[in-house]
Amino acid sequence: MVLIPDVETMAVVMIDDENTHHEDDALATGALASGGSADMSRLLDKIFQGYNPAVLPRINNSRPVEVQVGMGIIAVVELDTKTQVLNLRAYVRVNFGDYYQTERLSFDSIGIKMVLIPDVETMAVVMIDDENTHHEDDALATGALASGGSADMSRLLDKIFQGYNPAVLPRINNSRPVEVQVGMGIIAVVELDTKTQVLNLRAYVRVMWTDYILHWDPSDYGNITYVILSQNTVWKPDITLISSLKENIYVGGEEVLLRLNYNGVVSWQPAFNSDFTCEVDVSKYPMDVNTCIIKIGAWMHDRSCVTMNTLDRPTVLEPNIKNGQFNIEAVTPEVSVEEYDGELYEYVYFGIKLHRRPAYTFLSLLLPMFVIGLLNIASFMIPADHEGKVDLSLNILLSTTVFIGVCHDDLPDRSDKISAIAVYVISLFVLSFLGVLGNTIVLLVHQREESKQTSDACSSASASSSNKARHLPCEEETDPFLSGRVFTYKHRKNAIAQAEMSPEIRFKLPDQSDATFAAHAIAVLSGSKAARLNFLFLIVSALVLTACSVAILVQIMT
Repeated sequence: MVLIPDVETMAVVMIDDENTHHEDDALATGALASGGSADMSRLLDKIFQGYNPAVLPRINNSRPVEVQVGMGIIAVVELDTKTQVLNLRAYVRVNFGDYYQTERLSFDSIGIKMVLIPDVETMAVVMIDDENTHHEDDALATGALASGGSADMSRLLDKIFQGYNPAVLPRINNSRPVEVQVGMGIIAVVELDTKTQVLNLRAYVRVMWTDYILHWDPSDYGNITYVILSQNTVWKPDITLISSLKENIYVGGEEVLLRLNYNGVVSWQPAFNSDFTCEVDVSKYPMDVNTCIIKIGAWMHDRSCVTMNTLDRPTVLEPNIKNGQFNIEAVTPEVSVEEYDGELYEYVYFGIKLHRRPAYTFLSLLLPMFVIGLLNIASFMIPADHEGKVDLSLNILLSTTVFIGVCHDDLPDRSDKISAIAVYVISLFVLSFLGVLGNTIVLLVHQREESKQTSDACSSASASSSNKARHLPCEEETDPFLSGRVFTYKHRKNAIAQAEMSPEIRFKLPDQSDATFAAHAIAVLSGSKAARLNFLFLIVSALVLTACSVAILVQIMT
């Protein structure tokens, strides 16, 4: 902060070096121009003389204050499609008329800007003529101000707060504590983090109590039945969010207002945005139903000073409380008496029941996992001698490990209640591992059988005296029709015999499509040990997948 002298301004105030003229002398000599600091000081002293910001600026009880509201959008920072939360940078434009100050106040919520805009119509009500400014009493005498206006409210506040101390507990005697009724209004369930088990809630507390000191007869004050005051002007209970995870557990702030009725009933509704612990039962995820508990009570006032009770309508769900992840339901609150340091304290436990919507989880998690389980069965439908069986099983196993990582990110790390989804994923992982093992065993058994058959065929061919048998090769040949199927001498002999084809065909068999198809069919139905084992693994994997899927569905839906 740097002060820079203004030579012109100094020359106005300082007429000469010998005598420094004060503000009044400067005004008398006209040295100060119109609308300067002196005029502004006189203006502020006049309009705020006896002004009470708690007085509602209205002419009479039948004319409410008209407030005009607008909004200026600066930037849309982010729209989170998962939590359905919009992060917006904006400001609110508010205009309202204060006839008592004969000015209209206009301010923006961003920055520290207060602009005074004269309102000619409002000024004409208070200022009857330019020569004579009528004060509030003159206006009342001439009937300019009707009953229930700012004058009556000023007299009312002066009377009820005369000698009032907001630190004094409003009770008649020591044996009658102040009865505080508590309720809650739910604005929005921002998020329920299933992994950390933390509920982010936007809501407000509804508190009512009776202050027997603050009461009046409405007929004496223009039929004023209630006034709106700052929360620090009257006594209020130290309501706290006991189960909150935030550092500041007290509700209310400097800007929060409350309503005081003529019979002494005080209504206070401070809003809050806080985090609460919420135990999530993941055993039935994604069809789980969780009840989150919010504990509210007075922090310092024990049962002898303050008693807690619930309102007739304890929990209010706002109309815009719809949530994409949960169906929200209110639970009847309970009042509990607990002992701390030898004193009894009363607390109110509010509950919110959250029914999870399972459609997204079924489509994005359970359905792909079931399809992967079907691929385990499909791997055993491949012929026993095809080496791609093992490659497919390994890919299925790797895909299952990816879903294990997805479940680990969403579900909490706890052992007392294990999610049915986690059990299902682990079951598919074990099934995929057994699929790899089973396909490997089938392939090894097939290669062993094939090696033995080739050895027997070569031994028989070498011992035979038939010229045709001598021309049969002992090495393996490949049939292109069967995509790499290896045929030995014995396979060819069985195929030729059962297809009732001439032995002269010999090695022209691969060139004959009909005979090759017959050989393929006979080989599939030949009943080898590898084929029987492959079929056994196919049946077992199908039964295991069906049993796991049915068991998981029954568990999460009951």
